[in-house]
Amino acid sequence: MSSVLKKAKSCFVFQRSRGFLPNRKFLSPCLGFFLQGSVKAISICDVIMNIYMMSIHTFGIVFVLPQFDHVNFTSVRPILWTFRYFYFGTNIGLSVLLYKAASKRNVKLCQIQLIVSATTYLAWFILFIVHTFYITFINELILIAYSFFSAYKLYYLWVVFEFVRELKTCSDFNGLLGRLSDDEVQEFLKGHEHCKRTDINVAEAQVEGETYEHKPYKVNFEISLDRLNMDSSMLIGEGQFGTVLKTTLKSESDLEVQTVAVKTISKNQGVGFFKALLMELKILTHVGQHENIVNLIGACTSNIQDRQVYIIVEFCLYGCLQNYLKVNRGLFFNFIRKGQIVQSKYVINDGYSLAGVNNAITTLDLVKWSAQTARGMEYLALKKVVHGDLAARNVLLTHDKTVKIADFGLSRQLYNSKTYVKIEEQLLPYKWLPVESLLDMQFSTKSDVWSYGVTIWEFFSLSTTPYPSHVWSNDFVQQLQNGMRLEQPTYCTKDIYSVMTRCWQVDPALRPAFRELREYFDYILSQHTLQEDDEYTTYTNV
Repeated sequence: MSSVLKKAKSCFVFQRSRGFLPNRKFLSPCLGFFLQGSVKAISICDVIMNIYMMSIHTFGIVFVLPQFDHVNFTSVRPILWTFRYFYFGTNIGLSVLLYKAASKRNVKLCQIQLIVSATTYLAWFILFIVHTFYITFINELILIAYSFFSAYKLYYLWVVFEFVRELKTCSDFNGLLGRLSDDEVQEFLKGHEHCKRTDINVAEAQVEGETYEHKPYKVNFEISLDRLNMDSSMLIGEGQFGTVLKTTLKSESDLEVQTVAVKTISKNQGVGFFKALLMELKILTHVGQHENIVNLIGACTSNIQDRQVYIIVEFCLYGCLQNYLKVNRGLFFNFIRKGQIVQSKYVINDGYSLAGVNNAITTLDLVKWSAQTARGMEYLALKKVVHGDLAARNVLLTHDKTVKIADFGLSRQLYNSKTYVKIEEQLLPYKWLPVESLLDMQFSTKSDVWSYGVTIWEFFSLSTTPYPSHVWSNDFVQQLQNGMRLEQPTYCTKDIYSVMTRCWQVDPALRPAFRELREYFDYILSQHTLQEDDEYTTYTNV
């Protein structure tokens, strides 16, 4: 609690410097109080004000203009009228953006809104001056209305400017405003059944599988933060759901150091995303260890109430398969001849490196990774975990070229809220989802099978984007229902492609199980051992 008071005190001192003291209170908007509520209120007022000004403008054109027989700059009039409507409409959109930014205390969005608003206001004000002093059909009432609006916009920009200053100076306090309650912390630590909260909503998405919400967090995974040597410059990846850093973890005896990956989330993200991260952590603590999933090493949750949590997982040297396949396309060796997979004696036993070629990829690598991905998903299915976002971007590659499935806890929780459906105008990963998920938000192991089919399609197309010419629309879903499917990739056999198409059956019951998929690709691998009589010259680097 002392840290909370210190942060609040520092922000209070800032507010005094802005005008909170009685002798300076009129030098700051809203008497120097915190401006989040004021900015949200003024953004609502601005929408109303701009609608009102559009009405005044229309009134002037329809009823006042016909009274004048002669008007200067006749050809300029339509441009001025059009710009005014554009300006008022733009203001409405900017005010909606400001309301959302103020709700999240997002300083970047507020800055963008302020710059665009000030620029458009300056252009409008210049045209207003030209219109007033060089065009003679301004009615006195309209002139008063426009003058009042001009003064109001200056105050509006002033309030937003001071709010941006507040966000920058009181950055610590911004986090306090998004702190978890004591009940929410207890919900994470002890689970729902030990929690007294009554505001827990029923999931909107229909997700089959284990419900980990009621289970307690396993504290034996807790790691002290001082054992991590984190460096923000060692960024592995960053997305809309969080940030991943490469770092080192010291053993409890300080004698050994292990390279790990640390996942966290920015405080600027909504609290819903943070809770999804907590659910991912809870699933990781209960799901256990497996060679084909990214395993949990530990977590730092000592500052959970301030929304600061670090999830420590295995480090995968080569990153996601999506990028790895793209970067190494030129090192791919196609072992398909006359529609069948063959084998070269120059392939080393591990199946991924040709003689004299580093990081080479072969057809058998793609088969192996497909088998390993199916094996990892088979394990998650046994644990009743629904992934919900299986794709090549969420399949990672270790130093020994073994694949591990990542992010299998985060997506499932996000589907349980509206935030994942449309966050910052980003839609669902629709190209990887089956019809029942897109239409009815139904997720199950069988929907993961559909995503698996798209994922191995990415493998055998060397990370080509699925459905490259399609964008999200109701027509896309209708085309899937009517039988539209991805075409056979260049580097796979007809048999493998037929397995993909089985994964894309509209009826989930007709899709294969992950065990069957794993056994199929394992069988292919078992049938392709080294053949001493193969000739390397038969195969070319594609």
